[in-house]
Amino acid sequence: MATLKKQRRIDTDNRIKAAAVEVFAEYGYERAQLSYMSKIAGISIGLIGQNFGSKQDLFMAVVRDGYDNLHKVFNSIGENKSWKEYLIGLLQYFKSSMNDEEIKKRIAFTSTIANSKDTPPCYLEESVKELEKTPVADALRIGQKNGEVKDGHPGILYALFFRTACNIIVSCNKNNIALPEDEWFLRLVRK
Repeated sequence: MATLKKQRRIDTDNRIKAAAVEVFAEYGYERAQLSYMSKIAGISIGLIGQNFGSKQDLFMAVVRDGYDNLHKVFNSIGENKSWKEYLIGLLQYFKSSMNDEEIKKRIAFTSTIANSKDTPPCYLEESVKELEKTPVADALRIGQKNGEVKDGHPGILYALFFRTACNIIVSCNKNNIALPEDEWFLRLVRK
């Protein structure tokens, strides 16, 4: 009985987060309303509050899910890869997932939030922490030592790459045009 109740809670939380991704992607953080999310998820606003607390808490739960997924992508690429291998692996993941509506919504969410001026400060703090946990940050540091990668904080370089990639992917999808070659994206961090 407890397992069924727990599974229902997980299913409800997943429906809420899926609705949140969609609404945040369309409206940004400030204009996103819990009432839109509850309607899409088919649940009451009160249940969102009960399960997540505030809009900011729900937002950060969605962000953390995105980073958990990102860590899985990098784990699938393998350990001790070069910065190029990690970034190309990420691009390949994006390209291979373009028929997956959930991933397309997550990319749109990232694009909207990364370009929004109303995103809560906790997003930036959490992002810097999470980016430092990825093997890409270490690989970019090595690339900097080898003179292959631009100077600067590796987490910020990676964030620039990731945000730009998401923006380009969203734009290409909206306009039904092909994505640039991987080398074009690598120029964002290459020295």
